[in-house]
Amino acid sequence: MATAQSTRHVTLSRDMGLLDVTMIGVGAMIGAGIFVLTGIAAGQAGPALILAFLLNGVVALLTALAYAELAAAFPEAGGGYLWVREAIPGAAGFVTGWISWFGHSVACSVYTLGFGAYLGEMFRNIVEYAHWQLPFISAAFGHEWFAKGAGITACAVFTYINFRGASETGKAGTLVTLSKLVILAVFVGSGLYALAYKPDWRQHFQPFFPNGWGGVFAAMGLTYIAFEGYEIIAQCGEEVKRPQRNLPLAIILSILMVVPIYCLVAFVCIAAITPAAGQATWQTLGNLGELGLVEAARQFMVGGRFVGGLILLLGGLFSTVSALNATIYSSSRVSFALGRNRNLPDIFAAIHHRYRTPHVAVIVSGALIALMAVALPIKDVASAADVMFLMMFVLINIALISLRQRRPDLKRSFRVPLVPYIPLVAAITSIGLTVRLFVDSPKAGLVTVIWLTVGLLGYYLYARRREEVEARAPVVFERVPVREANYRVLIPVANPSYVESLATVAAAVSKYHDGEVIGLNVIAVPEILPIEEAVRFRGHAERLLDKVHDVLEPYEVPVHTIVRASHRVKRAILDTIVEHDVDMAVVGWRGWTETSNKVLGTVLDAVVRHARCDLAILKTVNPVREAKRILVGVTGSPQSALSIRTAKAISALLGAEVDYVHFFREGEPEPVELVEYWSSRPDPALQVQVRLQSASSPTAGLVRAAAEYDLLILGAAREALMQQLLFGTKTRTVASLVKRSVLMVKQYEGPARAAVKELFTPIEEEERHPVDYGEEQ
Repeated sequence: MATAQSTRHVTLSRDMGLLDVTMIGVGAMIGAGIFVLTGIAAGQAGPALILAFLLNGVVALLTALAYAELAAAFPEAGGGYLWVREAIPGAAGFVTGWISWFGHSVACSVYTLGFGAYLGEMFRNIVEYAHWQLPFISAAFGHEWFAKGAGITACAVFTYINFRGASETGKAGTLVTLSKLVILAVFVGSGLYALAYKPDWRQHFQPFFPNGWGGVFAAMGLTYIAFEGYEIIAQCGEEVKRPQRNLPLAIILSILMVVPIYCLVAFVCIAAITPAAGQATWQTLGNLGELGLVEAARQFMVGGRFVGGLILLLGGLFSTVSALNATIYSSSRVSFALGRNRNLPDIFAAIHHRYRTPHVAVIVSGALIALMAVALPIKDVASAADVMFLMMFVLINIALISLRQRRPDLKRSFRVPLVPYIPLVAAITSIGLTVRLFVDSPKAGLVTVIWLTVGLLGYYLYARRREEVEARAPVVFERVPVREANYRVLIPVANPSYVESLATVAAAVSKYHDGEVIGLNVIAVPEILPIEEAVRFRGHAERLLDKVHDVLEPYEVPVHTIVRASHRVKRAILDTIVEHDVDMAVVGWRGWTETSNKVLGTVLDAVVRHARCDLAILKTVNPVREAKRILVGVTGSPQSALSIRTAKAISALLGAEVDYVHFFREGEPEPVELVEYWSSRPDPALQVQVRLQSASSPTAGLVRAAAEYDLLILGAAREALMQQLLFGTKTRTVASLVKRSVLMVKQYEGPARAAVKELFTPIEEEERHPVDYGEEQ
């Protein structure tokens, strides 16, 4: 007998207020992007760069609304990873966390190198302005390895700050971000002042679309990474005071603060500089590339070329430092959440005894950032990170729609209006930008595929197994047969009235294959009670399984009985199928369900979709053990082979007569090839004589003919994949209409098709209402 596993839940301390968390988001958005990418993007979009920034702000705001609602509803470290995991359990949740961790880490590597480059450029300017004859030192400051070394040093400093705690992180981030905003305000103010002495500045905006809309979309794809900082705010959920109020406010305020700043910077750059001879201002900025903003500062900022350039370089340093601080914080919180949910090793969830921070996650994330800054081609990997962020935003908008349906009980202090339309528009625009990035940077696609492949392998080889082990329902009672069999038939039982018929079918199939029957009862424990409360109901469960044993005893079939306790009945059944390598599960259905949005029933829908074995669903009207005549509906599909085998098994046990019939529509030619197909099967166990019979429709023919038999056996309908997510509409319709006992069988489709089903219809992790799986017999 197994006992319930102990649970744990580690938490972080709440130290940050609204200003701190807002500045973390603003600091991440006004990072290296505005300083490094403005000139490059101006060369792509021309004066329409202002429109590109504005449209990126709108696109970001659409997804930010989803973040605002979900961050307030789930104020925990992990952000989007946790939301998708809740809405779409399984691989999608893990992949969201995996790409989020990678995206933040790579973005942080970009900021690390940006800091080193700006620091080196500043020192070089000082050396040159002072007219020091130090060419070797000046060259050293401009060398790639100086930038890497300085950046890694900054990364180490902010890793230590994050190690110390969120309050230190928030205070440092707030100070740096405010300093950066002051510098940008001086930059914009100087540019606007310079316009007073440039009466022809309006000509700099003609034409507004020199490269058409293609240039605008290219600039949007390039600069969208600069608008992703609000995602970091969601990582702070577990360390923010009054999260239901402060998180939505911080997310929306950060977007509303940053978009005007970006647009103003683009405006003064294009309007206030003096272009090179024969060029438009946007062409000059584009040719200067990442130094475009520095040149603008040298032309019109207070203090002249040296002071103006130096001030902007200081702004660049502040930008990269604040973004570095924010992304070290966010990447560590994602890996912490992955560790806490058993998707990464437990050490990632360790909390420092003094600082109450996820110190291991912080250190590992810092090391990963430093490693990528040194070893990887950062430009293309950064594009891949942008693609991954956009993919994550698509999943999060889908998660918002799903959680509105699945979790109406959530406390939502902020609600996105016009759901599902706004999140759908946000998802579609994110997909469009993703496609554009793939076109502009094919290497980004390759890096994305490699990282996702590594993540999926890690999930299926490690994380999924851990999830399954942790989620398994404990065994309260178990009685094992003396002889172990190679073929196993499972019957989950809850309603005593149907035990006899279920056990009879199970006995027939197991005896036919020289196997054993596993009788399972799951004690459904309400969510508000601990699993240990199941012990109170053990006696009733054992008596129910004793009845299974009594029914099977005359048939001399080995019986294995198990009692499990779980908050999730369907999960306990599916776990038993996997753990005991079950070949067929026989489950009851009363022919209808009272549960809305379900086809067969709350538990049965999930079992039919996700069981890794053959299935037999029994609707009992008359006792199966009294069956003397059996009708089998035959088609040319592989499902009919399982129907025939099952019918022969029941006939062998009960001595019943079996008729194999194929109904075809009146007026159509007889499908004589079907008769030949089944009469000449290579496997003698499948050789049967099929009778052809016309009817107004196959459904009507089966329903009418079944009235003369004791049991009707049907295979799953041969329909499209999405229709087959259960048994197919035709099979279900016949089973519902027939007034005799009906056995629907479905052959296991293998892991590939099962994976597709799991993608479209993931197993619901929680049952929000008490489950009477007696409705499924």
